Amino acid sequence: MLYISTDYFSGSIGVDWLEVDRIESIGDFQVTLQDGKRLSGTIEKGSADELPDKDFRVSTPEREVRTAARAVVNIESQKPNFWRQLTGSVDFGIDFTSGNSQTSVNSDAGANYLSTKWMGAVSFTSSFSGQSGASKANLIEVQTLDGVFLNRNSFLMGLGDFLHSSQQNLTLRTTLGGG
Repeated sequence: MLYISTDYFSGSIGVDWLEVDRIESIGDFQVTLQDGKRLSGTIEKGSADELPDKDFRVSTPEREVRTAARAVVNIESQKPNFWRQLTGSVDFGIDFTSGNSQTSVNSDAGANYLSTKWMGAVSFTSSFSGQSGASKANLIEVQTLDGVFLNRNSFLMGLGDFLHSSQQNLTLRTTLGGG
C-alpha cells in the first residue's frame, strides 16, 4: 500500500502500490528495498511497460539505483538535516483534588530519529504525587533504544532503561541490553 497525505485533507489515503503508474518527486525520501538496501534521494516510478523490472528509480547524490517497484518495502520522507528529521512529542498534566488536597504532576517526552544507516529513540517519563498528611511518591524513567542497520536481515541494537521510583524504593534501577 502507498499512503498519501496532502495539505487539503486530514489523514492519509491508501492505494495499491502495484497499481500506481507514475510517481516523480522533487523532495528526498528514504527507501527500503526487499534486499535490505536503504537509500535516500529523489524517487521516480515509471510504467512497467517502459522498463520491466526496473520501473522504480532512486537518485542519490552518488548514484542512480533502478529496481522493480514490487521490490520497494517502505518509503519515508527524508528531511534536509538532522533536526528536521527528528520527530517527537511532549505531554504534561496536573491534577488537583481539593477534597483531600491531593496533587499529581505527570510529564512525558520522546524523540525519534531514523536514517538509512541507523535509528535512535529516547523517552523520558516523570510522575510526582502527594497528599497533605501523607507520603509523597515520585517516579523518573529514561529509556533509550539505538540501532545500526547492517543488511537485509540484520542490525545491531542497544537499549537502556533507568528508573527511580520512591514507591518501589528504587534509588536507581538500570537495565541494559543489546542484540
